[in-house]
Amino acid sequence: MLYQRPVTSRCYVTNFRKICDAFVEIIDDEVEQTFRNLKIHQFLKFPAFQQCIPLLYEILKFWNAADEGFVVNGHLLKFTSDEVSLLTGLPNRGDKIKWKVDPLTGPLSTDIKTEITKLDRLSVNATKIKTFIMFLLSNLFFPLNNHKTPRRLISIANNVNEFNSINWASCIRNFMVNEFNTITDKFAMEKPLGYINGFFPLLLIWFLEHFSCNKPSNPESRPRFLRWEGNTEMYYTQESATKLFKFLKNNEIYLVLQDITNEEAEELGADLNAIQNLESRPHLHPSKFASPKSKKIHTFPPSSPHSPHIKPSSQPPSRPPTEQPLPTEW
Repeated sequence: MLYQRPVTSRCYVTNFRKICDAFVEIIDDEVEQTFRNLKIHQFLKFPAFQQCIPLLYEILKFWNAADEGFVVNGHLLKFTSDEVSLLTGLPNRGDKIKWKVDPLTGPLSTDIKTEITKLDRLSVNATKIKTFIMFLLSNLFFPLNNHKTPRRLISIANNVNEFNSINWASCIRNFMVNEFNTITDKFAMEKPLGYINGFFPLLLIWFLEHFSCNKPSNPESRPRFLRWEGNTEMYYTQESATKLFKFLKNNEIYLVLQDITNEEAEELGADLNAIQNLESRPHLHPSKFASPKSKKIHTFPPSSPHSPHIKPSSQPPSRPPTEQPLPTEW
């Protein structure tokens, strides 16, 4: 029987990581330090996850547009800029912009990917920095189904001060909220979901940090996506992903990210008090938030016999789930 993807994404982090691994071989200390100053050096090591579409599809069913969060087992897990900041290492400070506001007349993301693979050790550092920023924005943060990019992409990539002035955590969060809302509308109208734009694999990191189904391979690493470098062989069928949430217990849910230190929050501009206040939210009744009807989806088998489904672990959450809403960020 033919495989039918319930939702599709242009964000392929396996390919992104492969290109980054080659790129690292041609850059010097000056370029690396520039990336550290821009708070993007960590993305050179973004884990090469499989897309895990069946799992992410199940998570999308829990999105609640009114509260801008995921309602799981009757509990609201807010999707905030602070969380995006802590997951990615991008500071939650700076100018808030809306991607795609400018005309989509920038270079195609596919052309940018080709350009970065053409660079070598003799390429000038300014070109390496500019090209990587364009690659990061067009192929990881904001990949679009049509491969187009905003006209502003070039000016941002050419000016590190402009890049540094933008609140990328908020920008990514708001972009993905729009995408989640679009998917929810399609669910409601029983339309095919088609493509989801943007940093869709971020939702996988979000899942790993909010549910005790898997243990991080590098628990002390920061930013938080680096904790999961050794978990890239995760594999879910639609059946196993559905069962995971069907039998999920309340004590397997983390309503907020765990073990956030004052230093971590301060460095990234995250509001630790606001995050902690999410745990005082009253219990939400699950019947208030009905998930869309599930359709039978057939998925590919593992890419190799060495890529098994990772079974849930026994990692215990540290607190019982409760929450309260935050004001909208728009």
